[in-house]
Amino acid sequence: ESCQTAAINTGEMIERRCGLNTKTVGCLEAYCELIFQVYEKIVSSHYDEIKPILDSMHACIDDFITWAREEVCACKEIVFLVYKPKYWAMYSNEWKKAMDAGHKVTVISAPYYELDAYGRMGELHCDTEGYPEDVQTVSFEEYDFLNNHPDIIYIQNPYDEYNRVVTVASFFYAKNLRKYTEKLVYIPFFTMDEIDTDKARQTMDYFCRVPGVVCSDLVLVQSENMRQAYISYLTELSGEEYRPIWEDKVQVR
Repeated sequence: ESCQTAAINTGEMIERRCGLNTKTVGCLEAYCELIFQVYEKIVSSHYDEIKPILDSMHACIDDFITWAREEVCACKEIVFLVYKPKYWAMYSNEWKKAMDAGHKVTVISAPYYELDAYGRMGELHCDTEGYPEDVQTVSFEEYDFLNNHPDIIYIQNPYDEYNRVVTVASFFYAKNLRKYTEKLVYIPFFTMDEIDTDKARQTMDYFCRVPGVVCSDLVLVQSENMRQAYISYLTELSGEEYRPIWEDKVQVR
């Protein structure tokens, strides 16, 4: 019973991730049938007939591993958290690549609050309209981050609680989301005019020294010039010994 329950739970997880009719789930179904056959032999005390079934079971497990590597490991679960629909364009290339690759892609409009002059939260907003027709969104209340544990989460709002005008709901802070994914990727919701690296330092406190940059595993910026500005600023902030970390983390989208 425990073996069958584990196989069923695993199969349901794979179907949520990769869809129906995968060969991987087919192996699990065959495995469950073999488990039942072993059970019948035990109940009927035909112990001498169990070994051939166990041999088939081991072969079934080997097939499961082979197909899981091809179907499950190749199929990533990716979540795009959109700050506001008007900023969707910053995601469009990465979203299209993920869709073309056949990954399971979920788009969620992140809930946010506007703040008053005293920093108090007003009404909760969740913009679900205004996306391109081919982009389907899911309510943030429907998606189970803990159990799905997506391979990649893309974010646009990097400020967490440090924006004095608007803030996403605290669950969607970068420092929290990193617990629910293998890879947190930050893509700024804005683009900037290309500027001299030295002049950039005067304003980079406002868009570079923020949780989304520090907490993410990957930061995708608009150009090599901007990448070098980020790396230079972050290295100056943290120390020269950390330059390789920023060079690896900050890339051009």
